[in-house]
Amino acid sequence: MNQPMAELKGARLAVPHIIDGNRSTSYKDFVDRRVKHTQPLRLRDQEWAFCYASRDTDLVNQLISSFGKAAGSLGMKFEGQPVYIEIPSN
Repeated sequence: MNQPMAELKGARLAVPHIIDGNRSTSYKDFVDRRVKHTQPLRLRDQEWAFCYASRDTDLVNQLISSFGKAAGSLGMKFEGQPVYIEIPSN
């Protein structure tokens, strides 16, 4: 059984970071609660983004709606819409 190897082309994405002013924190440290955000989050129109697969459009809309409903109790302000970055899905 000599089949040729599949050739894949791609790129490795950078490790995600949360940028807060002049401070950059790894997403993993934030999720693992090694770093805590101490100021209320204020998201202005077009200053935040969601990057998602096109098949997840409905989920993203639900998530943004849920954020809006929970914002006040979480110390967050949503003052506009995010930038939507939709990646075509197969």
